Amino acid sequence: MKHTLIFSHQKELTTSHVIDFLLMANKPFVRVNGEDAVEGLHYQISDGELTLSFLINGKRVSLADIDAYWMRKRGIQVGTQLGEATVMDEHLTEVLKKEMIPLESHLHNLLEEPALVDTSVDSFSKAKYCNKLDVLYQAKKHGLSIPDTLVTTRKEAVQRFFAEHKGQVITKGINTTMALNGYATGTCVVTPQDIDELPEAFFPTLWQTQINKRYELRVFYLEQQFYATAIFSQLDTQTSVDFRNYNTNTPNRVIPFKLPPEIKEKLQRLINHLGYDSCSTDLIVDQQGDFIFLEINPVGQFGMVSEPCNYYLEKKVATILMGKHT
Repeated sequence: MKHTLIFSHQKELTTSHVIDFLLMANKPFVRVNGEDAVEGLHYQISDGELTLSFLINGKRVSLADIDAYWMRKRGIQVGTQLGEATVMDEHLTEVLKKEMIPLESHLHNLLEEPALVDTSVDSFSKAKYCNKLDVLYQAKKHGLSIPDTLVTTRKEAVQRFFAEHKGQVITKGINTTMALNGYATGTCVVTPQDIDELPEAFFPTLWQTQINKRYELRVFYLEQQFYATAIFSQLDTQTSVDFRNYNTNTPNRVIPFKLPPEIKEKLQRLINHLGYDSCSTDLIVDQQGDFIFLEINPVGQFGMVSEPCNYYLEKKVATILMGKHT
């Protein structure tokens, strides 16, 4: 029996829950964590024939033995024996590491090729290069409301933006959320003092109008279906700006939610344009009942949608990976 190949990382629980369903169905799988280096790579095109195999944790994996592929997190990390000579030459080390980028991208493209692998869920290239500003622009083009957004390097521009929106402004990273040394980027409310302390010129920074929300929505998309949950985060000071500042002592109330048809239609057109098989979308419903699009994450968490709403999304993903459909 052929195997399902899964790329993730060690602490990604959603992957483990999907694997539980594969185990119950006796479906063989290979899990490659981002912490695992792929060794013994062999890739050859000869006389029209393509062969690809590699070692992971001492086990030889061949493309011919793979019938399903899920790019959940991280992606393939080809092991590199750079040798002692590169220890003294940081530039050479950097050049050799850059050699891996097109190789690793190509290997994922092969795994997403329908002629080579029967089933794939999520794309490495689309997940890796998801651009928050591109997505916001496309969301607006496809008829979704978005927060007023400013990217600038000038203090005077922020001062004008702050005044136009009566002091209701937030700032967040242009890139996706990142963590370093125990700290993570997120969404922060901007105060007059913050603006006063800005230098006249600074690194390009994203600013948005703060939405007075009624509740937040996290929507998981899979196989043309939307699975939405409403998150009542507005009454907790810890989560009122961003529900991802989780309050584990007093969790937000979470309930299933049915998206209006016109919002589903606009989201579907946007997702079709972006080419995603699955993704997590964040929206806000404001005090007037309007739906405001915030962002899409092609590899976003969906356990918080699945479990409290009894959607059993992990089982649905496993079913797809076994060559079936929900």
